[in-house]
Amino acid sequence: MKNNINALLNKHPRISRIIFSLFAGFLTVLLAASVSNIIYRLAPTTTFNNDQTMFYYMGKQLALGKTPYVDFYDHKGLYLIYYVVIGYLIGGKVGFFFIQCLNLSLFYYVFLLTCQVLNFNLKKKVIAVIFFMAIFGAFHQSPSDFEPQMVVIMCCLYFYIKGIKEDKEKDYLIGNIFTGLSAGIAINIRASDAMVAFSLVVFYLVHCLKHHRYKNIFINAGVCLGALLLACLPPLVHSYFGGFTKQMYDAIIFTNFKYVSSIGKGMSSQPTSILCRVAIIFAVILLFVTIYHKRKQISEDEYYFHLVSIIVVGLIQYAIAIYPHYFMTCFPYLVLFIVRFTTLSKKEKPIQNAILFTSLATILFSIIYYPMNYKLVEEKQAVAIQEFVDATISEEDKKNATLCYGSYAGVYINSDLGNAFPDFSAQIFHSAINPDFSDRNVIEYLKTGECKYIIINENYFSRVISWVKSPSNPYFAKIDDREFAGGTYIDIYQYQNI
Repeated sequence: MKNNINALLNKHPRISRIIFSLFAGFLTVLLAASVSNIIYRLAPTTTFNNDQTMFYYMGKQLALGKTPYVDFYDHKGLYLIYYVVIGYLIGGKVGFFFIQCLNLSLFYYVFLLTCQVLNFNLKKKVIAVIFFMAIFGAFHQSPSDFEPQMVVIMCCLYFYIKGIKEDKEKDYLIGNIFTGLSAGIAINIRASDAMVAFSLVVFYLVHCLKHHRYKNIFINAGVCLGALLLACLPPLVHSYFGGFTKQMYDAIIFTNFKYVSSIGKGMSSQPTSILCRVAIIFAVILLFVTIYHKRKQISEDEYYFHLVSIIVVGLIQYAIAIYPHYFMTCFPYLVLFIVRFTTLSKKEKPIQNAILFTSLATILFSIIYYPMNYKLVEEKQAVAIQEFVDATISEEDKKNATLCYGSYAGVYINSDLGNAFPDFSAQIFHSAINPDFSDRNVIEYLKTGECKYIIINENYFSRVISWVKSPSNPYFAKIDDREFAGGTYIDIYQYQNI
């Protein structure tokens, strides 16, 4: 039976790769998606999935003709919003789910091509795919800022690894085109995500100096820079004709830098950040020891490829170690690295079986835990909040006269709300790093009466929330409050015509 399957796959490698990629892409999205998941009825309204609901909401607003960074705001770049818009225009939530599946399937197709270059047999390919699926699914962070970049990042790795294996400058040249595209897309999402592209550029520089190929440095640098500028062109053109170029670059460059630096400082002593840095140090040491121990079993170019990647990415990751999902752009390389070096071990079979067992156990956990948690907690809360909001706020005021402050973006999605103020979610972060959204400016805006209703999450504390709730505040009066599953307290205040 096994020989028959291998013979069939060898006879039709492209078709089998496409079928396997489509299946793996669908299953991965089913594991990892939250707000766009077809098995979930409503968008989650909890802290854990707030980023994902924000991204989906922004894509929806752009699809409806709203202006990024003016009508709605976050410090992420336009490519993340474009990713959602394409799917939303195809068919709303289901259309976006389809686009996610297609994107993951394309990723897996290139991933499997890379496995082929690394001479992985069928078992190793399956292990690598299941390993990646397990990690990506366990994070449950889809849609994430990594997703619009993952196919291009995988193409970078594929051509670089092919160049190392076959020593062809043509592969490096194509790889550097994708490296430039990857960096350009990352800059227009979150600049720190360009760490993989940057590490590849550094390796190629080392590679050319080592082999005295000085001319290639300038040729590839020009190609890479040209691809980067090309990737930056669509958002630039869009922002220019949309009249929000300044706001966009303030957000994705200056505010993004402030966010990473200020939040990073604030969280440096927090358990999450400490654990991230400990994990990075442990991983870097382990990877260093592995490549040094196996250096005689791989080519010198591959040795330097891994060495440079570990140093560059490790330093960047350590510098921005805030949240674990910041590591996601490194997952493809990490999975390939681990499976690749197990093939060089004397204990290859037991190590690979351990990876397979652990990955399958992780997938099983994700299959059971996330849907169960959604059904027992998140859906109940989302339904209750939706009913509460729908019964309290008129359809007219839902369009653009409501602001959720300290609440989650899922509230907007489920009740089909239009935000009254650009900073519609994550105000606690934005108020500290963007002067336009400082507590003082938000309070002055609320006094104008343009916002008819403000939905407050009692679990958060800020100067704005304290001002709205103050008994002496003549502008807003509480009209209702509720406690929901999961310990969430929601108040709705209405503007008083004074």
